[in-house]
Amino acid sequence: MECSGRSQWRSVVETRSWFYVIVLFYFVYSVSGKVLHDKMVLLEFRNSVSDPSGILSSWKSESFNYCSWVGITCDSDSRIVELNIPGGNGGNVCGASCLDSSEFVLHDYGYERNFSDRTGKLVGKLPQIIGKLSELRVLSLPFNELSGELPSEMWGLKNIEVLDLEGNMITGNLSGGFNSFRRLQVLNLGFNKIFGEIPNSISECRGLKILNLANNKIEGKISHYIGNLMKLKALHLSFNLLKGPVPEEVVKNCWSLEHMDLSGVIPPELGELKKLEVLDVSQNNLHGRIPASLGNCSSLSVLILSSQVHQKAFSLPNAPSYDLNFFEGSIPEEVTMLPKLKVIWAPGANFKGRFPRNWGNCDNLEMVNLAQNYFTGEIIEGFGGCKNLHFLNLSSNRISGNLDEKLPVPCMTVFDISSNLLSGLIPSFHNSSCNSLPSSNSSLLRPPRLSSAYVSSFTCKTISRNPVPFSSVSFPVIHDFSRNNFSGPIPLLPATPVRLGSDVEYAFLASGNDLTGPLHDLLDFRNHTF
Repeated sequence: MECSGRSQWRSVVETRSWFYVIVLFYFVYSVSGKVLHDKMVLLEFRNSVSDPSGILSSWKSESFNYCSWVGITCDSDSRIVELNIPGGNGGNVCGASCLDSSEFVLHDYGYERNFSDRTGKLVGKLPQIIGKLSELRVLSLPFNELSGELPSEMWGLKNIEVLDLEGNMITGNLSGGFNSFRRLQVLNLGFNKIFGEIPNSISECRGLKILNLANNKIEGKISHYIGNLMKLKALHLSFNLLKGPVPEEVVKNCWSLEHMDLSGVIPPELGELKKLEVLDVSQNNLHGRIPASLGNCSSLSVLILSSQVHQKAFSLPNAPSYDLNFFEGSIPEEVTMLPKLKVIWAPGANFKGRFPRNWGNCDNLEMVNLAQNYFTGEIIEGFGGCKNLHFLNLSSNRISGNLDEKLPVPCMTVFDISSNLLSGLIPSFHNSSCNSLPSSNSSLLRPPRLSSAYVSSFTCKTISRNPVPFSSVSFPVIHDFSRNNFSGPIPLLPATPVRLGSDVEYAFLASGNDLTGPLHDLLDFRNHTF
């Protein structure tokens, strides 16, 4: 009996051992099979696209350690969790896109990423094989030349957290459904060729923080289901074909919103968004008045009501308007007095009435562009204390009266009040105290915050794309008093050689007035390199 018991026990142990061996073998086979599967997917991806610059040159079949390949990140089980291959120089605020695009660049505003200096791009249709990377969490292929529709296989990526295909040539609609994207936090499809409506299924992405569909061909109304995205921090929908009002659910439920550019009527309820930092409603079909309740958005630093940066910043009369917004009345003082306001950009927005007088303490104000509107009245001390104001364009309005000598013109790289009804003397502006103006070869660094990115992008575009009238030369410092009713002697130049430095090109324009003095017969006066 004892011998029989030992035999049975030995048999049980052997059976269990074989069981563990089989389980271990199955586990090893399963893991190695999945690893081999991921590698084959990458190789098929490489073969499905054109890579003229050799970005994927490290992706070789004889190399087993694919986790070290360019753009690939794996988890502890060697499963691919990130495919990140940016193309071109899209991350550079003042790169080629800044100089070549005819619209305001929103590139890289949705998702923080580390761009290299790579200039190559992947070309071709977005491969379907991507959908077989079942553990993928980040798919980031911005600023390449990928085309075609989103492959249906992609909708099976249940672990995806970041889907970033900004700046490609993706077409089709988004009807595939977002029901399986329950973990999605960033959806960035801006600057593509996507059409159709915003699908209701996007409301299933309850953890979504960034939604960027700007500059596509999306039409219809803004879905009220977006109001279900209660963690949403950034919503970019401008440069589309959207119509109708902003849904009430978006304003009431999305309390975490910090950055917003969209289509539709500006609802007064936006004043309830205390965290809102950027509001961009340019390139839409807006009308009505700017709600005074925006003055309750205590964090608002950038307000873009129209863009037109592709036109001449120091525009000639009767310049064509490409913006679609058509506002009524003036800009409420509750808005101009916002304590953190850094940029207000609204050229050609059809504003009428008296020019806003109260700009608060304006300690943070840097750029104001209200050109090509119908403002009347005078500029009365409003900007006298704005020590950081370096861009002020009020050209092509109906502003009258005399200029206040307390205006910080010597501190500005751009001061344009041309084509108005101003009269009297051009002040010497001796009382302004500020730092030296920037050198013409100073670089615009990539800013860490969205508000700074707007400042850099607007500055880059207006300086590089907008030469002085009657000249093919671009000037980094321009003070334009032309086409008014100024009289008397030409004053000392607002910008002095000491303030400019030795390598800055400066344009002082005063033609079309009734000035006297030794320069009265010149169309304009320019001083290159003192």
